[in-house]
Amino acid sequence: MGNLRIITSGVSSTIFVPFTNSGVISGVGTFSMSTVTSNTGTIRPGSSPGILTINPTLMQGTGTTYLAEILDNTGSGTGNDQLTVNAAINLTGVTFTVSEIAPLATPIPPGFTYTIFNSTGALTGTPTYNLPSNYILVLTPPANTIQVQKIALFLYQQSGVSSMQYQRITTKSN
Repeated sequence: MGNLRIITSGVSSTIFVPFTNSGVISGVGTFSMSTVTSNTGTIRPGSSPGILTINPTLMQGTGTTYLAEILDNTGSGTGNDQLTVNAAINLTGVTFTVSEIAPLATPIPPGFTYTIFNSTGALTGTPTYNLPSNYILVLTPPANTIQVQKIALFLYQQSGVSSMQYQRITTKSN
């Protein structure tokens, strides 16, 4: 177990020995493996934020966690993290966790869609998603891209409270 930080902007790094990840793989650029790999660790693309490309794959396997950050609405690589995998992937057992790291002074407005994962091959299996309460999952065929979208929080008036008084903001689950 350990950490592997990849900073290969414009250059590709390749590992030629069997590789097992139970720590954290993070960074930007392209990372290739020539052998079958095992991953029960965390993949965290970007440098808050950034794009990491992995060839052929390191996502498969129970216990794999993918962490993506959203900073603003300037696009993948600058406004949000994105992982690109050049292979078909079975996502069963993979957990996608998304967090918003926008400063409070410049909050992200609702309505923007962020591509957090892209694959050149087909995606199969059912992963787990941990999203902020004001984000929804957007899966559009062909299903080789995973996107999230920020939505507006709805205000619900508490019963027995006058509409002229201050009220707290709550989210309502269906």
